[in-house]
Amino acid sequence: MRSTTASSPVSGPVLSLVAFSIALNVTMGQVVTALKLPLYLDMLGTILCASLAGGRPAAVAAVSSNILAATLGSPAMLFFAPVGVLVAWLSAAAARWHVFGKPVLAAFVGLLVGVCTASLSAPISAYVFGGVTVAGTDIIVGIFRGSGFSLLQSTWLQGLTTDLPDKALSFFLVAGILRDLPRKILRRFRPMREAASP
Repeated sequence: MRSTTASSPVSGPVLSLVAFSIALNVTMGQVVTALKLPLYLDMLGTILCASLAGGRPAAVAAVSSNILAATLGSPAMLFFAPVGVLVAWLSAAAARWHVFGKPVLAAFVGLLVGVCTASLSAPISAYVFGGVTVAGTDIIVGIFRGSGFSLLQSTWLQGLTTDLPDKALSFFLVAGILRDLPRKILRRFRPMREAASP
């Protein structure tokens, strides 16, 4: 009979990982927003959680991060929760294909994920916020608008401009983190990842 700790996606280690992932997401998001950087880096925790524990815990971390960020002064984050869920599932799929074992491959897959997230976030940014989300990327939307592109086109192009390097860097960093984690931690999360993955 298998241990419930090993087979349950809501075991103690997973709950701790989700809490850490939320803290990492929100902290990085707040720092990047404060510095007005043309990146996000607010899904590092989600990607890390997905790579270790699977899509469901990572999705919980993503949505919880958006809710917490909204209460801390970034209400726009609530509307982008579906983007976080998408990243959670795509990251879990990447982990199942052992993408994070090679940082360069992880960065390439991050680029592909960036295309997906840009395509999902563009209509949210355009139709809910008019392309203005009080982030360092707003100036990029303005540049594309000034070049004659429509609002939706501008938010999508802005997404491609920032999401691709953002997700590539995020996937690369997570691959590096996983490479340096002790093997006993990776072994502890392996059965949990298998149980929690879609």
